[in-house]
Amino acid sequence: MKKKIILGIIFSFLVIGGAIGFFIYKDENTLVNGFMTKKQLREDYEFVWDFIENYYPYKNVCTRNGVDLAVLKKQYKKLLFEAKNEYEYKMFYYALLVNLTDYKMMGHLILDLRENSGGYTSLWEKGFIKPIISEEASSQVVFAVNTENKYFQFNIQEADRSSDIRFYRDYLEGYPKFKFSEKNIEDKKLFNSLLYETTIIEPRKKPMMFNGKIWILIGRKTASAAEIFALFMKNTKLISNDRIIPVTLIGKQTRGVYTGYNRAFLKLPNSGLVIQSDMGYGLNSDGSCITEDGIKPDIEVEELYALRDCMNLIKEEETK
Repeated sequence: MKKKIILGIIFSFLVIGGAIGFFIYKDENTLVNGFMTKKQLREDYEFVWDFIENYYPYKNVCTRNGVDLAVLKKQYKKLLFEAKNEYEYKMFYYALLVNLTDYKMMGHLILDLRENSGGYTSLWEKGFIKPIISEEASSQVVFAVNTENKYFQFNIQEADRSSDIRFYRDYLEGYPKFKFSEKNIEDKKLFNSLLYETTIIEPRKKPMMFNGKIWILIGRKTASAAEIFALFMKNTKLISNDRIIPVTLIGKQTRGVYTGYNRAFLKLPNSGLVIQSDMGYGLNSDGSCITEDGIKPDIEVEELYALRDCMNLIKEEETK
């Protein structure tokens, strides 16, 4: 009888142990960001730190200048499984290496949008802005509208956002005092109200430690979602670890295909063909029309040589 009990207990332990082992194995080999498992992420991380601790020629230079390697390694190990996609994974190592060498330079991130004609705003909202900010980021775009126009409708049905990216619209006071630019001053007579669209992006619970500067290359082919991103970066104060992230737009003005959520759909009476038109007149901060003038760069250079000129500006900063 005792022998059966002992065998039963041993068998139970074997079953439980096997089950635990199976779940641990399954957890370690489950994709966590769409292309890598926890085991692979951990192995890569140890590989990088093996190089830093044993083969990196500037290791002592880093420590002499105040970089605590043990603390840095521990901090980023906690963030290892936070990356949700390949882009965030690359940004994880970018931020790590910037912090490793932060004693000498902040690091520079160049985003080339010169050939980017658009896509989905959620890609940069969730994949780029959200991981690098430590405080809420918000941006406001102003539109001139005519509330008496029979095709204008105030609605928000098309605004598709998640709970961590809030979006809302409302009217602004003071349309008579709002100044249009000299070029489009006559257009002011076509409208009677100002409408603003606000996007608010919440940071992740464990944001990356981004200490660099962002350079955005723009041009006449930069449009739609890429253009919305350029305007967001131009107008928004991004904060990471109690520090404002410097952002500079360089190149030529964008294409001017900024679409808001003020659309009208015209159904032709005989054919039934539906034509879509924006009813909101997007305005830059200087009163110019976004559709006409696009988003203007902070530093205007020839679009073809924007990357070269950007690199030269970075070199000038680093030699100061």
